[in-house]
Amino acid sequence: MVTLSAPDLAKLIRNTVFRFSDEAALQDGIEVLLQRHGLDYRREMILSPQDRIDFMVGDIGIEVKVASPLSSVQRQLFRYAKDQRVKSLILVTTRAMHKQCPEELLGKSVEVVHLLASIF
Repeated sequence: MVTLSAPDLAKLIRNTVFRFSDEAALQDGIEVLLQRHGLDYRREMILSPQDRIDFMVGDIGIEVKVASPLSSVQRQLFRYAKDQRVKSLILVTTRAMHKQCPEELLGKSVEVVHLLASIF
């Protein structure tokens, strides 16, 4: 089984060109990337009755957003950071404003991967 650090996983995602028309298609593309690199992951992992993160790759949580307001995304990431299974977070987004997310939440690193809005 292959393992990567959160910065290395963020770099892998950042350096990949995705073709997508909506958030679900981007998630599908990320899933293909994870599979291609032999990474063990869970998709749509339930963290609590109200929280389901898009991917867990080991102890790294990945959340994908293409249209949510910054405040909503930050609240969601904060809730995810409360979970003991999540040691670091990666936000994959097409919104430049999401780059304003803090680099750390509750002592856990947050990597923001801003993809150019090349939606097809």
